[in-house]
Amino acid sequence: MDFTFDLALNTYLVAVRSYEGITFYTGITHLGGMTFVMVLTLLLLGLFWYRGWLGYTFAFLHGLIGSTIMTQLLKHLVARPRPTLYPVFLEDGFSFPSGHATVATFVYGFLIVLVYRHVPHVYLRCLLIALLALLIIGISYSRLYLGVHYLSDVVAGMVVGVLWLVATRGEKAKN
Repeated sequence: MDFTFDLALNTYLVAVRSYEGITFYTGITHLGGMTFVMVLTLLLLGLFWYRGWLGYTFAFLHGLIGSTIMTQLLKHLVARPRPTLYPVFLEDGFSFPSGHATVATFVYGFLIVLVYRHVPHVYLRCLLIALLALLIIGISYSRLYLGVHYLSDVVAGMVVGVLWLVATRGEKAKN
């Protein structure tokens, strides 16, 4: 496969990288990292329990675990090395697909579904959905900016996240 565009984009991002951008996108990338996502997961599970949303509990855990397993399987199946062109920090494991993009797309996409279904005020609903969508895009882009993934890794991760959102969307009916 020809990954010329991946390499060209990474080369461009290295050339335009700044200290401020690195600081900003390092913070953004942590919002898709394991520590933050685990804390958010515990908060969401508490909300689901409090509201009696057993179906959401099952759907969320099913999708989060399923998307994580699928991402790890794809990483080992494809075995694509990470970019080596001046990454801001070194990551372990293979590059394809991006786990941060997968998890961000699934978790914050799941929150978009919750907001859509349960926030009655139209302007607040639209604002929250837009902010969550920007968060997905921001986390995904941060992986490129920081030089730890290629564009195709990030797009593939987002696709995996969307697939798991679709796979779990019908489980809400069990509430």
